[in-house]
Amino acid sequence: MKISFLIPTKDGGDGFSKLAESIKSNINYANRNGLYFEYEVILIINGDPQKPEKYINSDENVRNFFQIEKINLLGKMVSVNYLLAKTTSDIIIILDDDVYFGEKLLFFALTELLINQDLRLVAFQNRALPYDGKNIINTFFYDIINIRSLKSLYMGIDPFLFGRFLVCKREALTVPNEIINEDLYLSLINDGHFLILPEEVFYVGEHSLLKHIKRVLRLEAGRDQLKKIFPESYEKLLNKNGRKIDQQKIKSIDLYHKMCYSFTRYYDLSLIQLL
Repeated sequence: MKISFLIPTKDGGDGFSKLAESIKSNINYANRNGLYFEYEVILIINGDPQKPEKYINSDENVRNFFQIEKINLLGKMVSVNYLLAKTTSDIIIILDDDVYFGEKLLFFALTELLINQDLRLVAFQNRALPYDGKNIINTFFYDIINIRSLKSLYMGIDPFLFGRFLVCKREALTVPNEIINEDLYLSLINDGHFLILPEEVFYVGEHSLLKHIKRVLRLEAGRDQLKKIFPESYEKLLNKNGRKIDQQKIKSIDLYHKMCYSFTRYYDLSLIQLL
């Protein structure tokens, strides 16, 4: 078995070191528990390489661990598909460039894929990290933007955004370049053949309200795109894995975070009116 870790990055770098350590620890844990495989870890620099290269060149462990592919293609899946055409790996793992995770996740995902031959892809629950700065105002805006993930407020596991750590059989990774939401697309075409495990993948949440709004609008455009392509499948997935807030979780959080959630609901309604 051969595995390709594909990590698209546009202007990342801050999280490369933690990501490299997470991947190493997962490979070591899998090996210690009887899963052996060839692997390659490819960092795909998409666009201006200046910022990613600064972090790569300043950290020898990062520089020696990642294979670097510099391309100038627009979009995450365009760059992934470009690399996919150049590799013969059986398992493709797509990772965001700012995540880290416990040592057992890869072992769990590979075990699920080996045990269940009908399974095509495995992903994990996401969890935003608390704000690491001292500025109270910045912390407040950060908590408003990321409250759902910070406090895991959904009923069950969020079925819409699981692409931060995606373990996929090669033949299942068939996403056209023009698709905006690749994780939701994959869940639609692999309905009944994918699994989201409860183990958490940690990421740095969005700091900028403007960037967050742009991201929300982009994701909504992606969902509208998929509604038109798969109207019946989309509704079926929505009904089965509804993206609902758990009101009991809302009741259990403290007053400050309840206030953050109230602000989140307000700007969500404002965005819906703009769409």
